[in-house]
Amino acid sequence: MRNGLKALLTCAVMAIVWSATGVIAAAQVTRSYSTGSFALEIDGAQLGLVNAVEGGLPFGGVVKFAGDDFFFKKHLGNSGFRDIRLEFGPDMDKSFYNWIALALQGERVSLSGAILGADFNGNVLTRLEFQRAQITEVTFPALDAASKDTARLSIVLSPERTALNRKASGKLSLKGGRSQKLWLTSSFRFSVDGFDSNKVAKIEALTIKLPWRVSDDAACLQCGDLQPTPKVDFPHVVVTIGAPAESVYDWFEKFVIEGNNGDAQERGGTLEYLSSDLATTLFTLKLRNLGIFELMPVAANAGGSSLPRLLAAMYCESMELIVP
Repeated sequence: MRNGLKALLTCAVMAIVWSATGVIAAAQVTRSYSTGSFALEIDGAQLGLVNAVEGGLPFGGVVKFAGDDFFFKKHLGNSGFRDIRLEFGPDMDKSFYNWIALALQGERVSLSGAILGADFNGNVLTRLEFQRAQITEVTFPALDAASKDTARLSIVLSPERTALNRKASGKLSLKGGRSQKLWLTSSFRFSVDGFDSNKVAKIEALTIKLPWRVSDDAACLQCGDLQPTPKVDFPHVVVTIGAPAESVYDWFEKFVIEGNNGDAQERGGTLEYLSSDLATTLFTLKLRNLGIFELMPVAANAGGSSLPRLLAAMYCESMELIVP
C-alpha cells in the first residue's frame, strides 16, 4: 500500500510539472522535485540525468478585440508548443555537448527525443516526446571564486511538436548509472591575452540566444525564397577583478580613451570550467575578438569582500565551446 501511494504521488507531481499552467509554475514544481527524476533521451538513447525541466506542452494563443460591449471579445488564435528549458551538469553523454558546440558555431542542430519522468526507483512514469527541436539558447553559469554553490548549464529547446505520454513504462537505463560529478561555480580558470586574469574573482553568467534556422541553406521552406543567414549576438563578458590591475587599466586607456581599438587591438581569451578539484577541464569557451568598453570600481564591501575590486566589461564577437 505504501509503495502504491508513493507511485501515485509521484505520478501526480509529474502531471503537475507537465501541466499547461505556464513556465513559472512548472519551474517551481520541477525544482522542488528530487535530482535524478528526469532523464534526456535523444533518438532512443538515454544521455543523462536532468536537474530541472520547464515547459514543453502545447498551448493556444488568445486573441482579443474591442467590440460594442465594455469588455474585450476573446477567441482562440494560433496554437503552438512551449519551449523546453533543461538544466543539467557535466555528466551528460558527450554527444549532447557536441551538439551544443555545433549550435554555437551556427550549425542547424535538429533533435528528436523525450524527457523521461521517473520515480525514485527509476521506473519511467511519463514521456514528454519532442520532434525536430533546435537549440535556441545556451546559458553558462555565473562564476564566483568564493562560492561553494553547484554549477549548472541550461539550454532551451524549441520543438516543432510535442506529445505527453502519462502512461509510459520502462526503466531508466543510463550506462553505468552516470553518477553526477560535483561541479562548483568556484571551479574555473579565466585568461585574456595581456590581461592580469589571476585576480579575477567573479564572472557573470553568459546567455547565448540562437536564432531558429529554417534549413541548412537558410531557404524558406514555405516560399522557396533564399533568406539571409541569421546572425548570433554573443553576450558581453563581465568580470570582477581585484585591484590594482595595471594591465587592465592600460588596455582600457588605450582602447577606449585613446581610441586605439581596431581589430588588431582586440584580444582572445579562454574560460575553462573545471572539476571541483581543479584537476580536470570539463569544458572550455574560446573567446574571440574581445574589446574592453567599461571599467569601474566596485564597492569594497560588495558581496562581503573587504578588498578593492574593479568591474571590467568586454564585448565578444564569437564563442566556441570545446569539449574534451
